[in-house]
Amino acid sequence: MRERALSIIAAVLKVPVSTLTDESSPDTIATWDSLMHLQVVVAIEEAFDVQFEPDELDALQTVGSIVSAVKERA
Repeated sequence: MRERALSIIAAVLKVPVSTLTDESSPDTIATWDSLMHLQVVVAIEEAFDVQFEPDELDALQTVGSIVSAVKERA
């Protein structure tokens, strides 16, 4: 599950999977802006058949937090 999530995030952000860590965030990835954040969330929701509430989106600011949120719903 983790590897699949990393692959999706890397594809959306157009960065190598090998560059992603749990701490990767909009502060560390130049292509990760607010629009790309929404695209990452939508891609993760579709791939894992999960739904995040709008108020949860602010908490999903790192790769690790996204992976953890998906695990909680799996």
